[in-house]
Amino acid sequence: MNNANIKTGVNDNLRYSKDGGVSWTDINIPTGVYEFVDINKEIHRQLELNGDTKSDYYPIELEVHHASLKSIIELAPQYQVDLTASNSITHVLGFNPQILTNRNNKSENKIDLFHDAEENPDGLTPEEIKNLIEINEDLMRRLRKTV
Repeated sequence: MNNANIKTGVNDNLRYSKDGGVSWTDINIPTGVYEFVDINKEIHRQLELNGDTKSDYYPIELEVHHASLKSIIELAPQYQVDLTASNSITHVLGFNPQILTNRNNKSENKIDLFHDAEENPDGLTPEEIKNLIEINEDLMRRLRKTV
């Protein structure tokens, strides 16, 4: 998929622990073009598949801090998120590589849905590159409008 902002093996991984870091489970987000809310939905979907949800409660929740355009990852007690893997979604969410252990975690940097996109992945044409930039700018504008 040429216009993907999440790519398998590049920036598709979210690793989590539900027992304080004793054991870990990987969520790998399929290659695709994702808005922030879609990343959260995919994580929820995979948490459900792994049996790590209760009713409508998700132990890992991604939110946008609209005033700063940074992301927030909220964790249930005993949950941790490892953002140190080389193929982690770390930079897309605006975080620096680290293991998150707090209940509320705010990213150090702004959300950058196209951070890990290669300069010219799969030989994109100049028009396709322009479209990717416009998509990212449009997403950022929409985030600002919801403030």
